[in-house]
Amino acid sequence: MAGSRITARASDATPASGQQLVLRGVLRSEGAGVSDATVRVKTYRNGEWVRLRGAVVSTNDEGRYRVRLVLSMKGDRRLRVVGNPKGDDIRTARKDLTVTVH
Repeated sequence: MAGSRITARASDATPASGQQLVLRGVLRSEGAGVSDATVRVKTYRNGEWVRLRGAVVSTNDEGRYRVRLVLSMKGDRRLRVVGNPKGDDIRTARKDLTVTVH
């Protein structure tokens, strides 16, 4: 099974509550972009990773994705971007990041 790696960059590290935030990045396996993979965003809440409703997109032909979020709960928010390629020949990748909602 081939490994994979996903990058994630936030448009704003300190978004205001209710303000749109965009996460973008690339899912790659063996140096090439992985197309048509599912990318989901989760947040860490009450001791577990929870999916953010509606924060699901697919990668394009180059393995790139762009997902819009609106976070309302203030404080440091741990986010996890999970890239899940189609089929069983490429592993799922994840990347964690933190933004501070004010």
